[in-house]
Amino acid sequence: MSYYECKEFEDHGFHIRHRCFDAIEEELQELKDQVTEEAKSRRKMEDEMKILREEMKELKELLMYRG
Repeated sequence: MSYYECKEFEDHGFHIRHRCFDAIEEELQELKDQVTEEAKSRRKMEDEMKILREEMKELKELLMYRG
């Protein structure tokens, strides 16, 4: 997107300055980065939970075999 600042800026709500769009784009990028990090964290946690489930299953089998 290409936004520009009007030569004759009037503060009536129809004109938006560059700084506003820059701030919005920066905030959007930060939110996208947060979502990416949260997704990575969630995948890692799901992998760890899968491993724990497998270990619990093995422990149950060991206990049943001994008991």
